[in-house]
Amino acid sequence: MPKWSVVALICSMLLVVVVFAQEAPEPAAEELYELIYAPEFGAIATYQMKADVLDVTLQDSPMGITAEGSAKVNVRFAPLVPAGPGTKVTVTLTHIKGSTPSEQYSLTGSQVVTLTVDEQARVVAHEIGQRVAPSELSAGADALTALTVLSVLPLLPPEPVAIGAQWEWQMVVHLPGAGAATLNITSRLASWSPEQIVIESSSQGTLPQIQALNPLVPGQQMTMANAQVIVSKLKQTCDARSLAVLTAEGAGSVKFDGVTPDYTLPLGVQMKFKLTPPTSAEQAQ
Repeated sequence: MPKWSVVALICSMLLVVVVFAQEAPEPAAEELYELIYAPEFGAIATYQMKADVLDVTLQDSPMGITAEGSAKVNVRFAPLVPAGPGTKVTVTLTHIKGSTPSEQYSLTGSQVVTLTVDEQARVVAHEIGQRVAPSELSAGADALTALTVLSVLPLLPPEPVAIGAQWEWQMVVHLPGAGAATLNITSRLASWSPEQIVIESSSQGTLPQIQALNPLVPGQQMTMANAQVIVSKLKQTCDARSLAVLTAEGAGSVKFDGVTPDYTLPLGVQMKFKLTPPTSAEQAQ
């Protein structure tokens, strides 16, 4: 091929590339959503919290031990005093119940936790208002309270985000009788509509030492030491205007050393939990 033909071919190819590059539409900019926690002051949200122990493991081997717990939950929203950005969120658990395949129990009294949260629903202060009477079942009530707090607070980004965007932050969940659990959380905006948004999260962290029932010896107490918690997936559906949580569900596990005066065992708990509006039957109870 003559040299001038090669040059002409190259020039024509460059011309096509330039023309099509100029005519190609620019990609649309992703729409960003600013997620600000702004529940209606004076409002009370009512839920039912249910948690299921799917199995207890010993050295990662399943033992076929199951249990479940439940509670009625009221969440009241109030402004900060003195006034400022943020919200006081009072979480009250009542009608706390639990069961195993061989036993049922219920606790009298209520658990009350008041949280001061900022515009991203991050906890900046807390107060333990009331606990159920101390008993061998208090750890179960504390666990339900912690799961409720985790579920009822949306996990919001500090700046506007697009659908599919991720953000990370740290949450401290205060257990009424045992100190604080620290969770490192990764969240993403899964979907958005004018009515609802969905946030999905995963987290892992540590728990303080707490006293709990020994699942191997009925009635015996043990210490849960070196506890590591993983929430594999938390899905929160929120009102798009206020970002108040409408429903939440998740699954996770806790691994720990079960310490008794006689032995220490590597134990684990597989669980799932759900926070939903109560049915008419549950409201009537």
